Amino acid sequence: MLVELPASATLVGSVRDQEGRPIAGAEIAALSWGYRQTPGVESDANGEFEFPDIDVGHRAITVEATGYAPAHRTIEIAAGATVRQDFVLAPAARIRGRLTDPRGQPLTSWWIAAK
Repeated sequence: MLVELPASATLVGSVRDQEGRPIAGAEIAALSWGYRQTPGVESDANGEFEFPDIDVGHRAITVEATGYAPAHRTIEIAAGATVRQDFVLAPAARIRGRLTDPRGQPLTSWWIAAK
């Protein structure tokens, strides 16, 4: 009996803000369109991350960090390769305003959600 394991590669990279400062604790996901999803990783104190044994093929990479807009990228990973992907995150948008009733009076104890 011959057991053939799927080919793998390494994905490394960094997550930084627009001034080049590292973003620690960013969540990086590498989603597959195939049969298996790779567990996500977090960036370290230097903003670096690594997927040491990622399946080859197309991957949709998503990076999210509190206070920043998420970043998305689709990449192709070849067997045995070490692929580097660096991300620069922009600050998240802020929504400001006042919630009022039809008479213009402020409303209290309301939550506003934006998607």
